[in-house]
Amino acid sequence: MSRPNHLHLPPLRRVARPREGDTFESLAQRELPDLEVEEAARLLEQWNPHLGRAFFPTGRPLLVSDLVYLEPPPS
Repeated sequence: MSRPNHLHLPPLRRVARPREGDTFESLAQRELPDLEVEEAARLLEQWNPHLGRAFFPTGRPLLVSDLVYLEPPPS
């Protein structure tokens, strides 16, 4: 069995680690400053459904161990 000479890796997505006490809004304000806070927070929730309010309807603080995607998945 032959092995390929190179690997095909998917494109990388920018990520951030929250600071203690961060919310989607505070992270959005810091990491996506060119957007309105509400729009940026909505996008972060959309790009990070594993952290979203679907599982925590009242919201939850982000954990410093979370990895938060700062851009949409590749199409």
